[in-house]
Amino acid sequence: MAGKNQHQSSAPHNEISTIRSFLMGEQMAGYAEHFAKLEKEITANKDYFSNELSSLGHQTDARIQRLEKDMNERFDRLEQLLKDHVARLDQKLLEVTTTDKQNLGQMLAELSSKLIQQDK
Repeated sequence: MAGKNQHQSSAPHNEISTIRSFLMGEQMAGYAEHFAKLEKEITANKDYFSNELSSLGHQTDARIQRLEKDMNERFDRLEQLLKDHVARLDQKLLEVTTTDKQNLGQMLAELSSKLIQQDK
């Protein structure tokens, strides 16, 4: 009897599935096709944007490397300009110091001569 009840309960279920398939089969096939199409588009977009993102990453890395190179070159030139300027100032300071020493020596010699002449 239990087998008969199971057979009877599955029969209406089979009938309902058959009716549902008959009524909704075309729509379900349309939905399945539509979802498959959407899945392909999503996959294509995912691949496209993944490639774009990778490309932008490479471009950004290249730009950063160019900027780093440019900044290093500028800092090197600036450093060289500062070294040159300091060297010129040092040379000028040595020249002024040498000239001042010579001038001071002459003044002391003249002062010494005047003092010697005054004592005579």
